[in-house]
Amino acid sequence: HHNYLFSSSFTDFWRRINIYWKDFIQKIVFNPLYFATKRLGATGSLIVATLVAFAATWLFHSYQWFWIRGEFPIVWSDVVFWLGLGAVVMVNVLIETRRGRRRTLGREVRTLRQDVVLGLKIAGTFTAICVLWTIWSTPNTAELGFVWRAVLNSGPADMAVLVGIPLLVGAAGVLFGGRKREGSAKVADAGPFWRQAATVTAGACGFIAVALWPALLNPVSPRLAHMVRDMHHGMVLNATDAERFQRGYYEELTDVTRFNSELWQVYAVEPDGWADSPQDRMRDDAIRQDYVPNSIGEFKGATRTINSHGMRDREYPVVPGPDTFRIALIGSSHDMGAGVGDEETYENLVEDRLNAELGPETGLTYEVLNFSRGAFSGTQKLAILKDRVLGFQPDLVLVSVTAREFRVLFKIDQLEHLVRQDLLDGFPAVAAAMDEAGVGFDPDALRADSEKVEGALLPHAPDTLQKLLEEARDLGAAQGAWTALLIIETPTDSPELVERFERVAAVGTAADLPVLNLQGAFAEILDRTGLWIAPWDAHTNAQGHRMLADRLYGLLLEQELVPAEAGFGN
Repeated sequence: HHNYLFSSSFTDFWRRINIYWKDFIQKIVFNPLYFATKRLGATGSLIVATLVAFAATWLFHSYQWFWIRGEFPIVWSDVVFWLGLGAVVMVNVLIETRRGRRRTLGREVRTLRQDVVLGLKIAGTFTAICVLWTIWSTPNTAELGFVWRAVLNSGPADMAVLVGIPLLVGAAGVLFGGRKREGSAKVADAGPFWRQAATVTAGACGFIAVALWPALLNPVSPRLAHMVRDMHHGMVLNATDAERFQRGYYEELTDVTRFNSELWQVYAVEPDGWADSPQDRMRDDAIRQDYVPNSIGEFKGATRTINSHGMRDREYPVVPGPDTFRIALIGSSHDMGAGVGDEETYENLVEDRLNAELGPETGLTYEVLNFSRGAFSGTQKLAILKDRVLGFQPDLVLVSVTAREFRVLFKIDQLEHLVRQDLLDGFPAVAAAMDEAGVGFDPDALRADSEKVEGALLPHAPDTLQKLLEEARDLGAAQGAWTALLIIETPTDSPELVERFERVAAVGTAADLPVLNLQGAFAEILDRTGLWIAPWDAHTNAQGHRMLADRLYGLLLEQELVPAEAGFGN
């Protein structure tokens, strides 16, 4: 590279960035093609050679992903970026061909007017490249829409930053961006080689020392030292990366690591077969996935025992015994206990504590039946409530969700399954949301336009979730069971997500349900990665399950959802 942010045109950018790559493409693709198409004329040859050169660049970039991951990505952002960059470079090449590039052997003396024009050119090129990079690194059009709406909603201070930074880059380019022709054998005034080598080595050693001992930065900035310490321990995700990490699990996305070194670092170290399990089986009904009954296997590093009813739990009779208070839990992977032992799940811990502390007082046996399954969506939870849960005659049903429930409510694979199997009539709230959003009911189109579908349905998530919860409440009440909304905290939930918990809780309140909000269960933990089951997997570990169990136990008593005195059922 050679100060590519100081480029004054797109061709200048192409000459400055990845010089070795530009030389490769020019020698292997551009030059042979240019001379092979001379019959088209100089302009025609330039157009063909330039566009093919950028198409080859896209091809080789995608091949890198194929070589690493076995998948050849063809995504809209790649097409827009490389065609866009190729088009503007081609236009610049044609302009330079007609006007010629100014060349001089000596140092060019510029006027103030020329400096101003040069600075504006650098600022404009910088802005255009940033726009193209934004498009290239944005995973879907819905997220890109959020970016542009944020730009349009910018206030005066925001606009000052958006305009000021490119202008500062332009000014810096005028002052410091002087360029030597790449490939020149002479490096002017660079000094002796040993001085350059010593400077680079000393700087590298300084970075290594700070990385190994972040406390060295405390005299300069304790905050900087803390940041380096977090980077040293790794796997510290910001809110956006945590969102993508969660979506990557729930929606089985394959591109969440693109242009994101933190997420790549998380996924790259996952052992082969980490999430594979012969205990999973597919169904044709709305539940779609469940577990093979009476099976024992290894899943995410822990033994997972499935009972005779297909639950990851202890063995229970279908009909509860006398003097039994039965709780049914319907959730997803954090509730099922991915990556922890059979006896370490928070629901088993709560059951044990209820029997140890309240059992002697009430004379009751407390049971918590875990009907949770990894990546369960709202429709799957309602389906298993109808199909299986109510048959076990629970006294209390806990429907567990996370603060990101709105994002995973309309899982594309589940919507596609419901439409393809003609099961959508069983979920009128979902069908109504799809109709209002105008996404259509073609299963192939749902899959093909998944990003557009998700973006269109997201505004309907709160109302749809409320209707699903109301149906669950009414189904339970018809058999004499209370229903409550349980909002669990996960290790990727940063303390700043309070608003999301409150929004989900408001939906539960609107559905006339008691709300058990576990947000704050991990408040005393500063580094949430310590609650992950593995450095590459953010499911809640045994320590996190104990903390969730403590908070849930307290809320069950506080809201009087479990009998704490003798006389239940009389």
